[in-house]
Amino acid sequence: MALGELLYEERGKQISARTIMEDKELLTEVTGTGNMKLKDIDVTTNWTLQVTFGNNGIGYGQGNGSMYLDNKEVASYTMSSITKPNSPDIASSRGISRIRCSSSYDNPKISSFLDGTAVVYELEQDNDGNYTAKFWEWR
Repeated sequence: MALGELLYEERGKQISARTIMEDKELLTEVTGTGNMKLKDIDVTTNWTLQVTFGNNGIGYGQGNGSMYLDNKEVASYTMSSITKPNSPDIASSRGISRIRCSSSYDNPKISSFLDGTAVVYELEQDNDGNYTAKFWEWR
């Protein structure tokens, strides 16, 4: 696997978690919001992830999110992740996302940079839900 440049770093907070039953499987649905600088432009993210936990404490997640600039959706993304506790206070996730730019948003600086991009990421989250994440292009 070849990693490209670091595309962006995000800081945010998990804002909710709830347990749901889907296809006879217990899932934890978490939502959050974050902020980043993308090509010197402030971008906000909102995301939802459904996580299944194994007996070993490792979480397997699938979800989606949106990126917003000036209260307009500029892109959406899907994500898959694996999360494990590193210590009693920190959980680490590694994953992949695919980003698609919104057809209704026309900003060539953003769309030419993001549309169709696959990224890999690493994320660290504390017990209060605060997280930091780094995203690299996957070539």
